[in-house]
Amino acid sequence: MRNLSLPFASCNPGASVGVRDDRADGCDGCTALRMDDQKKRTKQGFTLVELLVVIATIGLLVALLLPAIGSVRESALRTQCANNMRQVGLSMLLYTDSHGGKMPGSSHTEEKGDEKAWIDLLAPYIEDVDVIRICPLDPYGEERVELRQTSYTLNVYMTTEAPEEDRCTDRDKMSDSQTMWAFELHDTSGPDVYLDHVHSMSWISFPEQATDIFLGNAFDNVGGEYGEIATTRHGEGSNYLYCDGRVEFIAEETIREWCKQKPGATPGTVNFNFVLPSPGYPPPPES
Repeated sequence: MRNLSLPFASCNPGASVGVRDDRADGCDGCTALRMDDQKKRTKQGFTLVELLVVIATIGLLVALLLPAIGSVRESALRTQCANNMRQVGLSMLLYTDSHGGKMPGSSHTEEKGDEKAWIDLLAPYIEDVDVIRICPLDPYGEERVELRQTSYTLNVYMTTEAPEEDRCTDRDKMSDSQTMWAFELHDTSGPDVYLDHVHSMSWISFPEQATDIFLGNAFDNVGGEYGEIATTRHGEGSNYLYCDGRVEFIAEETIREWCKQKPGATPGTVNFNFVLPSPGYPPPPES
């Protein structure tokens, strides 16, 4: 008779067909099969060492990428601020063209009937002045918007508050490509209507600040702990608006160098008084 193998046949040759032999569980063949299955199941997962290697690799990639992402973000915000200042500059040029060269006044010199900053005088020349009034990195930006103020502060030499012999309030009478019109407010300068301009005449002028200049402390009046403008708002420097409407990014180190004593010059004379109206103003007296 033909021998039929049943699915439940025992591995023990001496066992009866259809009857389970408990001794079969200990046979070498079944034990080998169970070990193979166990090995296969074990290989489907990660060992602790492999998992730690993966975590370490991810951590390393994140550490490498974060500075790059931060740098890109910083560059984008600096560009946004520069674009705001360019729009401010363009609006100021349109304002002066409409007012015979006269520049917008500060909170000390302009009677506006409220506590708005000078930048609101430019509203007729820009689509939305609120979009450009604030630097995206100004820590007081939201508060300034609510109070109708601005992150960008006027050079006092462009107003009638400065000494008459030094100031220039008429753009048509100066070489405006080298004269700074506006700066970025210092990070410690909170909302204040009177901060729409800075007292740049008190920074590095001679002879008033001669001692600070000679001792190498003049920069503290500009962007130091008690300074008025931000000199590192965007990494190593800040944006500066010139009277011809252009914006330049200038490193703090450059500003520091300009504020130092000029070698061989009269004690108290800086390397470059960057806040004064550019050479050529005041115009030579008429003959």
